[in-house]
Amino acid sequence: MIATLLSLGVLAGLVLIGVGARALWRGQGDRLKAGLMVGAGVVVLVNVWLYALPVPGR
Repeated sequence: MIATLLSLGVLAGLVLIGVGARALWRGQGDRLKAGLMVGAGVVVLVNVWLYALPVPGR
């Protein structure tokens, strides 16, 4: 179950980064919103990475 949720988190993060980067590159829409999408995608990926780390002392 947790592996499925982590996989969905990675996919969501990659989609956010991809769509935000595409919007920034093409100049479509609001640049602030596109930058925030990229930032949110990075935050999601970092959170998944931190959650997947082994627990120290176990």
